[in-house]
Amino acid sequence: MDIAIATSTVMAAITALFGLGGHFMAGQFDLSMIAPLALAALIGGQIGSRISIKSDKAKLKKYFGFALLVIAVKILIGLIGR
Repeated sequence: MDIAIATSTVMAAITALFGLGGHFMAGQFDLSMIAPLALAALIGGQIGSRISIKSDKAKLKKYFGFALLVIAVKILIGLIGR
């Protein structure tokens, strides 16, 4: 499981880097958002890691799966509404 998590993290970082490059090239890069987003990611990462250590892993997977399902439904509703 640890190898899968590490691989997923690397792929997410690469995807984010290319997304950043695409937005930068399209002129959609807002420098004023760097600090707030970095701070939110840092704080969220610290809180999330502490919660995950203390949580039941099976329940954590279920909650994560539910969160992904909610996000997927929201995206589908947005696409259908176009």
